Amino acid sequence: MVAIDKQPAALTAEQRQHLIESVGLNCDISDARHAGMYSICGLALRLRDLFKWKSGLEPWQEEEPSVVLEWIGEQEALWESLAERDFVPLRLGGKSYDPLDADAVNKRLAPSGLFYGAGYAYGLKPTFFLAAVAARREQEGHPVVELGRELARDMLTLPALTQEGTIVVRWEAARMWLWDRMQYVNASGRPALKIALAAAGVGEAHPKRQLERLLIAQRDTFLFHELSESRGAVLSADEWRRLTADLRQTPAELFVRAVRDLLADTAPDGTLVRLVHARNAAAVALYTAFFDGLAREMFPELRGAFIAFVESGKWNRLERALPVGYERAAAYARRIADLHRCGGAGSEPMAIAREIEETLLHPLTDGRRKALEKGATEINMNP
Repeated sequence: MVAIDKQPAALTAEQRQHLIESVGLNCDISDARHAGMYSICGLALRLRDLFKWKSGLEPWQEEEPSVVLEWIGEQEALWESLAERDFVPLRLGGKSYDPLDADAVNKRLAPSGLFYGAGYAYGLKPTFFLAAVAARREQEGHPVVELGRELARDMLTLPALTQEGTIVVRWEAARMWLWDRMQYVNASGRPALKIALAAAGVGEAHPKRQLERLLIAQRDTFLFHELSESRGAVLSADEWRRLTADLRQTPAELFVRAVRDLLADTAPDGTLVRLVHARNAAAVALYTAFFDGLAREMFPELRGAFIAFVESGKWNRLERALPVGYERAAAYARRIADLHRCGGAGSEPMAIAREIEETLLHPLTDGRRKALEKGATEINMNP
């Protein structure tokens, strides 16, 4: 007789509540351990998002500063009490699960319509969340899970990610992420944001109830980025993981992550190529509006190409620019890998990080700073 695996039963209301509390506790423990790695401003922004989520506020809603400050004080006191705690196991149906074993937990949660997220973010910060599943589907051979209401989360507002080969889109976090990006877009990105709003049929005043229209425009960007990153470029997935682990909590780690993101977005079958091919003007404009930081230092031609596209209406202005960004990011990736390999397994990670920063990162950012000091403008791609 062939044994048939018994499908797990859906969680009871009591089990569900216990799970929410356990995941929430692990979120607080992770935040307590790693809050110190953020700048004051960076921590404040993450706490602001967490407060809004816990208070059930819309992204655009703001509470009185005194209320938020009181909550932050309470949160800091909580973190102080949890800083030395170990993560708690997740109890499901009489069995305990390692909180970082997301695959096993999700197999148990499947009948309950829930999805559990667990992994490592910047600086190897453990990150956790629990949410209701809104939809499941497949895209290009990859499972895609779209999540609705979030039941537990930490202070990281991650809109999309790939976990165990599954692309996950967190729509609650994505709404918060998109609103924050629009509110804090820099001056050079505002013209592109204005174009994105118009292309999505949204007025310049950012009508709050039309945020979903912009999310629809942004949706393909999330999916295409995760698909492109999963295919890998220049380095294997294991090499990228080793780099971010060895260089954790250094400027070099941020640089490595920026290089990997730019590779995924400018690759021949990457995010921007696919958005341009689909003639998704709203998504391309949003991407350009938010294009900043180290990615912009590596690929300053993007905004000039976008301006040329807007003025001419010719998509080939963008198509010709993207290989420039890809080749530059690929060159950085190869050089980073060489420096990392030359360091050897026995080398001090901080020494490798310093070498990457001094050899690659500092010349990149210093060149940009000097150009700005001379009043240089962005490169405009000629026809």
